[in-house]
Amino acid sequence: MAKLTEGHFHCKNCDELFEAPIRKPEDQLCPSCGKPPTGESPLSEKSVSGMPSVANLATGHSSNPVKSGETQDARKIREATINADGKNSDRIKRTKRREKRSSKLLIMLGVWVLLMGLTVGLVNYFNPDEDETGNKPELTEALKKRQLEAEMKQAQAVIQQAAPECEEVITSFLNATSAASKAQFVYQGVKLTTVMNRYYQSNPSFSSTRSQVKLIRGELLKNTKHQTIGTICVNQQKETFEVIFVRVGNEWKIDWEALVRYDDRSWSLFPASSDGSEGEFRLYMRVRDSNKEFDEGEISIVFYKPDMYVKGEFRSVPSPAVRLPVDSELGLKIREMVSREDDMKTDAYGFTTSLFDKPRYHRVRVKLRLKKEDKEETFELLEILADHWYGDGVTESDSEISTTEKNE
Repeated sequence: MAKLTEGHFHCKNCDELFEAPIRKPEDQLCPSCGKPPTGESPLSEKSVSGMPSVANLATGHSSNPVKSGETQDARKIREATINADGKNSDRIKRTKRREKRSSKLLIMLGVWVLLMGLTVGLVNYFNPDEDETGNKPELTEALKKRQLEAEMKQAQAVIQQAAPECEEVITSFLNATSAASKAQFVYQGVKLTTVMNRYYQSNPSFSSTRSQVKLIRGELLKNTKHQTIGTICVNQQKETFEVIFVRVGNEWKIDWEALVRYDDRSWSLFPASSDGSEGEFRLYMRVRDSNKEFDEGEISIVFYKPDMYVKGEFRSVPSPAVRLPVDSELGLKIREMVSREDDMKTDAYGFTTSLFDKPRYHRVRVKLRLKKEDKEETFELLEILADHWYGDGVTESDSEISTTEKNE
């Protein structure tokens, strides 16, 4: 049988696995820690000087006979060395265990930091605006500008797609010869058929030169119950007029009340009515220049009846002056409107009214009462119903919208 000269050993002191020549157990030492791989101290069985171990001295065994002449102090020193070697071995084991635990802790901490970094990175990637614009007003303005441009492009796409159909609808409406045939092109036409029939009995509308129209401008309105487009059309007589189209299902319908500036009583015949008569009218309202500072206790206003068709500068006969206290509810409402009239380019729904309206002329729907005293007719303003001419059910709220919203 071949004699083995080398072998593999596992050191119990430092947990090292090593290969070394085979020697006697007491002479076999670990190359890493310098101790026997069995875990025993080099002096546990037999010391270098041949002295017995502490265990043998205690039990009376003599595997390592005591060297003659050894003093008690020398024996204590040798025993302390043996104990120190054992403690050192235990300390090495504990240190290695602590190093392993520390390594695991560092790895876990590193993983946690990496995950946190990834989380912050993902939040910033998918939601960059909140972090970037929090302290940078110029970025906020840039975002608002981009959003506005996107909304304008979307609105323009809607208008371009709807324009051909809207032109066809208004052309068909103008060519229709009866109120019933016109009603099919009107928003809430069934509801308005009777009203339209009474209106056209005194206001014939068919004209061959006015029935051919072209849409020349369009704006997508906001704050409306349905998708609504405000347009300006021109006919063969070069007259311009406004048409409001409301989308109902897949069809575009005309806001007839806004188109004809509908009143529930004839404006021209209203002064001839009996004393105390009331009516609702779509009119222009203007505060007279004599008291623009509102320092006389009263506001004086006049009204004008707008036409459906416009050619050249607007001209109309003013109504009798209407007076009301400056500090009344209606007076305060009018003062609020006047305070912003220089900046008004569009109405509360985004429709550009400045193309038709003269400066300081306010679109209103009002309720008036006729008063006759000594054969003199005067009007009393009972209520400002709205600051626009749209028909019922077109806007989200038929009540007046503040002029603050109007200019936002």
